[in-house]
Amino acid sequence: MELIHPREYYTNYSKKIYFTYLPRQTQFQQGLLGLQPSKIAGVFHLRYSQDRPLKAKRIVLYFKGKTFVRFDEGNEQHKLKQQFLNMSKTIWTSQSEGNFEDITSLDIPFEFDIPNTSPSTVISMEKTGIGLITYTLQAKIFRVSHLLLLQHVKAVKCRLDINRWATLPSPDYYPAPFSYGLPKFQCQLLLDQSVFGIGNVIPLPIKFILFDMRVCVKKITVRIKEYHLLKLTLELDNPKSKIIKVSLFETIVGGDKVLPVIGSNNEFMVTIKCDLRESFRKIQCDCETPLIDIWHMLKIKVNMENAGVGHLYMEKEMKIYNILQNDLLVGASDD
Repeated sequence: MELIHPREYYTNYSKKIYFTYLPRQTQFQQGLLGLQPSKIAGVFHLRYSQDRPLKAKRIVLYFKGKTFVRFDEGNEQHKLKQQFLNMSKTIWTSQSEGNFEDITSLDIPFEFDIPNTSPSTVISMEKTGIGLITYTLQAKIFRVSHLLLLQHVKAVKCRLDINRWATLPSPDYYPAPFSYGLPKFQCQLLLDQSVFGIGNVIPLPIKFILFDMRVCVKKITVRIKEYHLLKLTLELDNPKSKIIKVSLFETIVGGDKVLPVIGSNNEFMVTIKCDLRESFRKIQCDCETPLIDIWHMLKIKVNMENAGVGHLYMEKEMKIYNILQNDLLVGASDD
C-alpha cells in the first residue's frame, strides 16, 4: 500500500496535546483514495506534568470535511460554507464512569475510513475569491476548568491534506490533430493525450505546413492555466458563480527552433516540453464538486511574419490528476 505526504501535526499548546503519524508505520492518509479503500490514521498525544495533571472524563475525536467559497460581485459579497463530512469516535473515557480522572500522559492510536467519494483538498488561489476544501482532525476534551472547577470542553485541531488518485484512461488520445488552416500556411498541434499526471513532462509536437515559403514563425508561447469555478449552488432561485484563473506554466520558444521535416520541402516541426514539475506545488487536480470545479487549459500563441496574420491562438482543455499507471505513481511527491 502506497503512503503519501508524511507529516507531523502539532497544536499550539506547547506540545502538550498534539497529533502525529506513527513513525515508519503509517501516516495520516493511507491508501489511494478513489482507487482503493483509504483512511486517516495516526496517534493522539497528551502530556501534562505530575503536579498539574489534566482532569478529564472523556476525549472525543472528530474528522470533518468542509467546503467554503467567497467572492465579491460589485459591492455585494457572496459566501457559503458546506460541511460534507462529520465523523466522530470516543477514544478515551475515565475508568470511573462519570467522574474526572487525572491524566499526565496518553498515546492513543486512531483511524477513520475516508468515504470514497471525498474530494481532494483545495486551497485558495487568489484574494479576489476564496475557494477551499479542507479536512480537520479535532479532539474535544471534557475536562475540569481550573478557575470554576466545572466541566469545560478544551478543543484542539489540525488540518489535513487529502488527495484523490486516478488511473490513466485507455485509450487516451485525440482522434485527429488540432489544426488551424489559413491560405498561406497550416498549423497542427499533434498532441495525442488529454489526461496527464501532476508531475508529467508533456511533449507538444507542433507542425507547420507552408504554402508560401515567405511565411516565418517568430516565436511560440505556451501556457498552462488553471481555472477555479466558485459556485453558490444552494441559491437555486438566484445562482451566483465566479471564475478565477492563474497561470501555472509559461515557456517561449524562438522561431529558430522550428526545423525542417526530413524528406519534405514545406513542412517544419518543433517539440516543446512543458514540465509540470516546475509548478508541482501550485497545481491542483481537476475536480467537480457542488461548490468548486477545477480544470486546466493549454494555450498556445504563435507569432508569425508574412503570414497574413500577426499571430494565431490554439487552446485545448487538458485534465491533470494524481495518476496511477502500471502500479507507479506518476507525479507523486517526494515528501
